[in-house]
Amino acid sequence: MVMLMAKKQVDPAVSQYLASIGRKGGKASVRKGIATLTDEERSKRARAAAAARWANHPRKAKAKK
Repeated sequence: MVMLMAKKQVDPAVSQYLASIGRKGGKASVRKGIATLTDEERSKRARAAAAARWANHPRKAKAKK
């Protein structure tokens, strides 16, 4: 069930504070997750990230033409 709620005006200071709290939690959980990876899993993720970064690189696009 989807509920639609009216948007409330939020004080910018409150919004900024809540955003900073969210970033702290996200960073902490990422560090913990990375710390528990095996070397093989970490390497696999790094390879996938590098492939994603280079997927649309201008030089690679020229080579395909």
